[in-house]
Amino acid sequence: GILDVAKTLVGKLRNVLGI
Repeated sequence: GILDVAKTLVGKLRNVLGI
């Protein structure tokens, strides 16, 4: 669902930022 997609995008961003 949309929440799953949002969580995936946030996870990718966090990995890229190294947070």
